[in-house]
Amino acid sequence: MSTALDFGNNSRVTDFTTEVKHIDNQYSFVDRIIGFEERNTQHTNITFDITDKKTVIPKSNIRNAKDFTKGQQRSVQPISIFLDYIREEDLITKSDFLDYRLPGTADQVDTLTAVRMDKFSGLVDNIENSVEYKRLSAITGTSYNAYGEVQADLYTATGTSQTSVDLLLGTASTDVGGLLNGAVRTMTENYRMGSRVSGSVVFCGNDLFDKLAAHDQVRESLVNYANPGEQLRNGNMTAEVFGSVGYFVYKSITFVNYNPSFNVLDANGDVTTTKVMSDDEGFMVPTGAAGMFQSYWGPSQEIDKVEGSRLHAREYISDDKETWKVIVENADLHFCNNPTAIIRLHTSN
Repeated sequence: MSTALDFGNNSRVTDFTTEVKHIDNQYSFVDRIIGFEERNTQHTNITFDITDKKTVIPKSNIRNAKDFTKGQQRSVQPISIFLDYIREEDLITKSDFLDYRLPGTADQVDTLTAVRMDKFSGLVDNIENSVEYKRLSAITGTSYNAYGEVQADLYTATGTSQTSVDLLLGTASTDVGGLLNGAVRTMTENYRMGSRVSGSVVFCGNDLFDKLAAHDQVRESLVNYANPGEQLRNGNMTAEVFGSVGYFVYKSITFVNYNPSFNVLDANGDVTTTKVMSDDEGFMVPTGAAGMFQSYWGPSQEIDKVEGSRLHAREYISDDKETWKVIVENADLHFCNNPTAIIRLHTSN
């Protein structure tokens, strides 16, 4: 921070505080709620096997008659998915900082070091935002790449489909609790990954969240709290670094109002604003589901770098020493390996 005199008024000074920035980020919010299992890989694609083996009650057999029950066959279906690769570059020349004032100061000259850090910061912000976009798409059961194109659709690959529940929130007599109990039952029955889930969370669009919180059956449940006045009086929005997120718990299910807008750069270089979910839908996923949501980080294009990492950053100066190039790379895949355990909730009225 620095201070400068106002040349139009000698008794007045102007404060130059830290530079004001508007940062569009939702970094790691999904991971904080769900917990993605992260792995580094040396490969540009991931191949894994989907196995299915029925557990049955064997038939009764006759002793001493060589009568037996044959073991069940196991089906194995290999699937290969390519990691999404992003490479961002930016050039720095003297015109980027020479004779420019350093933002947030009164009279300090911008420097190469400050510009380098600003360029790197901007490129990293873009990639981290793309990671959040991809992870949020993964909790819908279909993973998208940075272009907004389908990267992994395990429903199609496995011949399954997503369970969808219409909550009919525009109808006062709807048994919302019963519909949600059925959704939880289906979710846990479809999970079957060898461990117990700890609960369930629903990521909601704005309309679904607001209509659910306002439904008579949900509001009636709040009246029966030990502190009903506080439950009905207080807001259910919590401030985060990027904005506000709504929370409330009903039927032991945590509902989270989180459906941010993302700026997506398409193949033509045009910027479009998109959301992962529509405002009248949400997706129920199990919490504590070990290994259900996974993130893979791939290698850089550098010839001597073979290990995967969340980010790869490097910089170099041109042979004529007139330009400075900064490069940030990212290769990743975020997906749900058991999408039948994801339940889509929506309201048609």
